[in-house]
Amino acid sequence: MSKASESRLTDYLSRYHRLGKAGLGLISKESDPKDKMRTHLN
Repeated sequence: MSKASESRLTDYLSRYHRLGKAGLGLISKESDPKDKMRTHLN
């Protein structure tokens, strides 16, 4: 699975979809304050 596909899928599962549409709200995504390239999924 490509990184772009992973990003789209996690956006869909989170509160906000990538195009500003509502997502499913099943997970939350948070940026890592120490490493901006990482995202924590809860």
